[in-house]
Amino acid sequence: MNYNFRNFFITKSPIHNEEYVTNGFILIKKSILKKSQLEYVNSFPMNEVTIKNLEYMIKNESEKSIITEFIPKLIKENVTDGHSGEKYNALIMERDRGYKGCNENISVINIGINEQYYNFITALKCKLFIVNNDTVNPLAIYNNNNEFVGILLPIRSLKMEDTEDYTEYLNRIEREEQEHEESSKKCLYISDNRAVVRHKELTCIADIVKDESYKNLYVESDYKKDGGNVYVDFGFILMNISYLGKYDIEPETIKYRLEQLKDFTLQDYKNHITKCLNNNQFINVAEIKLMELAGESTEYIQTLTDHRQKVVDMREKEHRERAEKRECEDREYVKQENTKTESKINEVEKAIVNKEEIKNTYITVYKSKYDYNNSRIILYLMKQYDITVPLKTQGWINNALADIFYDKDYNEWTYTYYTSSANSTVFQKYLNELIKKINEKYQNVA
Repeated sequence: MNYNFRNFFITKSPIHNEEYVTNGFILIKKSILKKSQLEYVNSFPMNEVTIKNLEYMIKNESEKSIITEFIPKLIKENVTDGHSGEKYNALIMERDRGYKGCNENISVINIGINEQYYNFITALKCKLFIVNNDTVNPLAIYNNNNEFVGILLPIRSLKMEDTEDYTEYLNRIEREEQEHEESSKKCLYISDNRAVVRHKELTCIADIVKDESYKNLYVESDYKKDGGNVYVDFGFILMNISYLGKYDIEPETIKYRLEQLKDFTLQDYKNHITKCLNNNQFINVAEIKLMELAGESTEYIQTLTDHRQKVVDMREKEHRERAEKRECEDREYVKQENTKTESKINEVEKAIVNKEEIKNTYITVYKSKYDYNNSRIILYLMKQYDITVPLKTQGWINNALADIFYDKDYNEWTYTYYTSSANSTVFQKYLNELIKKINEKYQNVA
């Protein structure tokens, strides 16, 4: 009975308060959710206002008399949601509305709901009840103590063609799963740093390369599309041991790539693990699981687990030490480079005091080794002395200004600029302000 709780909130985040959560179609008490479901819901902000607006509906539905339990009789697969366009299966219950008169036929109503909601409700050990004969009103959800815990909206309009008996559908799904399990292989591999044992559709390498010496090797059946994991058959389990890229599809290429693995045995793997134990090398979680499935003792499995943790701790320590060393080297680099820059700035300031020519060269100021700012020296000094320069003029200083110098004939500071740019009509004002502030600074120091 499959369902994906998070998929209930694909188009809208959970709306919840302390007591209830809803996605607009199903509303359920948070107290009956599983731990992982509750943690997911609580990771979103609460919305008291929206839930309060639903309180009347909650109260109204909880006070209605139960008519009958919803028991699906039919299923209609791949129904298209009119709002999101997503596909889902609809469970349908047919129910007699009752006689309207002695000569009238019994009227039948069809109540349909999303299969995933039904599976979710039953997985929580709850039941779904029809509270009246109207196909558009909510159905009530009750727990196994007959306490009201939520409501579910039915499907408003549902065509009845192409339906299947629900019991026959469940039997068919069970048969298909059994057939899939029989045709697939029990595999061991790593996913999200966890050892996973799961059935997978595999193809024998021997059938691909037409060579029986490769009969203990298998590859994921869709390997030609995006590549696939290669597994070695140890009899009781198939272990992920290599990978074929999506370009490694020619038989001769496959044979060449996997030649060293075609005779690989469980004893070879045990030898590999022993070598890792003796040389402080890493043992992964799948290798530990393999030894467990192979029937090794609890003490040996614990030895492997402890060894793995020891290597993990050792690697983390080495990583921290390398990171600390790198940070120390980076700080020293930044210090040295900024010292050079400060020295250059001091030289320029003294040159201004001594009325010497200053080239508008670049300087670099570092926040970290890889976070730094390049600036023309004159613009940098203006910012350091809190001189507010318009952005247009800043651009001119960076791109057009060549140098500044003291003109003894006119007894004033002036500048030159690249002829590829027009002269600035306002730079002289900011230059005079900078010269004045630098001179004042050094007069105070003196």
